[in-house]
Amino acid sequence: MVTTVTATDRDKDIVTYYFRRPNGEFTSDTPEFHLDPNSGIITTKKPLDREDTPSYTVRLGQYTVLYGKKFKCHNMNALFSTSSDGG
Repeated sequence: MVTTVTATDRDKDIVTYYFRRPNGEFTSDTPEFHLDPNSGIITTKKPLDREDTPSYTVRLGQYTVLYGKKFKCHNMNALFSTSSDGG
């Protein structure tokens, strides 16, 4: 696990999390990470090497579903730094 995204909805509606692609589409996967849309847990899909890529920036967002329609709440950027080899 890398981290967990958390958000609450004032009206207690269910919040769903996503990565946002540059074209605006929602996705739960990037080449390096998986985001569980229900729990907000972000995990790596493959080993990350700091020497190859010292950090990753992803665009995150969440939405609520009310009466079958998606309502976008917020978008944000997240920066992940890879740890040094062996740690």
